[in-house]
Amino acid sequence: VHHTTLEGFRRALKAGIPSLEHMPVDGEFSGTDIEEFVRRGFGIIPTDSVAWALSYKRNGDPNSERPEVAEIIADREKRLEALLDEFAEEEIKRISMKYFRKFSNPDYFDHRHLIPTPEPRSFNAAAVIGRKNLLSLVRAGALIGCGNDGGIPFLFPGMMGLEMSLLQFIGVKPKDILKMATINNAKILRMSDKIGIIKKGTLADLVVLSANPLDNIDNLSRVEKVFFEGQLKY
Repeated sequence: VHHTTLEGFRRALKAGIPSLEHMPVDGEFSGTDIEEFVRRGFGIIPTDSVAWALSYKRNGDPNSERPEVAEIIADREKRLEALLDEFAEEEIKRISMKYFRKFSNPDYFDHRHLIPTPEPRSFNAAAVIGRKNLLSLVRAGALIGCGNDGGIPFLFPGMMGLEMSLLQFIGVKPKDILKMATINNAKILRMSDKIGIIKKGTLADLVVLSANPLDNIDNLSRVEKVFFEGQLKY
C-alpha cells in the first residue's frame, strides 16, 4: 500500500496488508498504531528521499518555515547537480535543473501550469511529521526497509546511497540503516532465505569497502570491490 495518511495506514493494518510505502504526513502515530504494527510484524519503506526531492518554500505553508525543510533545501542545493551528473543523461539533467530552479521560487506554486506540478505542502509535511513517525517506528523496533521511490522528479532507482545518508542525518544509526537495506528488505520481499545475509547457500552479491559504514553510512560510497553471484566483477 502506498499511503500518506493515518487513515490509510490504519486501513492497511485492518486489511492485513503486510507491506507499506511512505509515511503518514497528516498526524503523528498513536501508541496503539505503533504497537499494532510491530505486533503484526508488518514492514514499511519510509522513502525519506521523496521529502528531500520535493520539499520547497511554499507561500502560506507553515511547515515550509520549519528548520527541517530549511535543512533539506540547503542539502539539496549542495548535492543535486552532482547526483544528476552520476545518475541522469545530459538531457534529463538539463530538464531537471530547469524545473529545480522553477520549484525553488515560492511564487511558482501559486499558479496553474500545463504540466502538473508537485504540491510542496505534502512533502514539507513529510519532512516534518513523516520523519517523526519514522523515528517512532525505529525506536519501537518495527520492521523498516530501505528504498527511494525512484522515478519521481530528481530521484532515480539507483539512489539508495542518498536514502541511506538521509536516514543517518535524521538520527537513525548506521547499523540499523544497513539492516534496513539488507535483511529487512529481504524479509519484506519474503526472500530472506536467499538474499540480505552472508551465509552459505544465499546469493553472493557483495561489496568490499575501504572504510567502515558502521562509523558513517556515507562510507558505503568507498567501494573497492564488487562481487556478483560470487564472481569478482570490479
